[in-house]
Amino acid sequence: MTRVLQILSSLKEGGGVQTMLRNYYSHMDLSGLQTDFVVCGSQIGGMEAWFEALGSRIRHIPPRGQNPVGNLSGLRNILRTGHYDVVHCHQDYHGAAAIAMAEHYGVKKRIIHSHQAYPPENWLQRTRRRISVPGLLRSATDFAACGRMAGEWLYGSEMMESGRVQILHNAVSPGRYAFSGESRERLRRELGIDRDTVVLGHVGRFSRQKNHALTVRIFAEFSRHHRDCVLLLAGDGELRQDTEKQVRELGLEEKVRFLGIRQDVPELLSAMDLFLLPSRWEGLCFVMIEAQMNGLPAVCSSYVSRDVKLADNVFFTADHAYDDPAAWSCLMEKALSAGRGDYREAVAAAGYDICREAKKLEELYRGV
Repeated sequence: MTRVLQILSSLKEGGGVQTMLRNYYSHMDLSGLQTDFVVCGSQIGGMEAWFEALGSRIRHIPPRGQNPVGNLSGLRNILRTGHYDVVHCHQDYHGAAAIAMAEHYGVKKRIIHSHQAYPPENWLQRTRRRISVPGLLRSATDFAACGRMAGEWLYGSEMMESGRVQILHNAVSPGRYAFSGESRERLRRELGIDRDTVVLGHVGRFSRQKNHALTVRIFAEFSRHHRDCVLLLAGDGELRQDTEKQVRELGLEEKVRFLGIRQDVPELLSAMDLFLLPSRWEGLCFVMIEAQMNGLPAVCSSYVSRDVKLADNVFFTADHAYDDPAAWSCLMEKALSAGRGDYREAVAAAGYDICREAKKLEELYRGV
């Protein structure tokens, strides 16, 4: 039996790392693998029951930012008594202490995984990263990233060129995310949206990173030229109330729908005509892979990695136009004209077929 410990911030629904793990574990051969989780904080995440049904044990420790001593003490006890063969840490350079501790307690395979690329950093954050990374490179045995830019940000270009970093794509099932005309009509009926209404959409946590405030401003500009349009916002998070207030202040309550966390994202994508991703930073955005599997045209910010572009109907704003709703609106017209396409084979061939990628992770765990 190979014992694996996953270390991440939480197992809440809707997070990119959490969704990636669930997708992988849905397609891995789990025989001979025992996987447990360490998450921060006392809140029970929506995905915990799903992993517990696979036999996982979920351990909660204090958040690092609120109680660093309690965080390290809790992790130390788990590593000391767990007898794990593999530790897979999803906390980028913040996981340096966890990886070093895993080495101390004799964990043979210590994987660090980068899931973001070039987030905004202040002087203190940048200094902490530069101090932490050398120790991380010494203590980890394996290095993973969701994409090239995420790898370069954490490990550096030399590590990427050396071939030591394994890309584990945020892969999905091609069949699950294929466009469905039936789902499109059904979901539009349920949401009270006419067949000819232009539906824009976004799926993501209401956070500073995803920049819903800009999404709403972009939609306000777009709706000046398209009277029959709707914006669907799926997800939840700390800035949802602020976004709802902004929508009210702009008088867009009838056109913007807050859908909360959804389990029917493939159907939602089929109901949309255009996907918006105005993120301030991204690693390799999971939902963009889903959108392209669905054939949905999309407009992304200049801060989204170009590695995510696998289809001809994906467009990026210019750097200088990031905060300009009018520029976004013009690019959205171009994307709508490009229309929907079938890019499933191209996306799968680029490494985003979950059946192929899950095998890579399984082999990584078993190769202790």
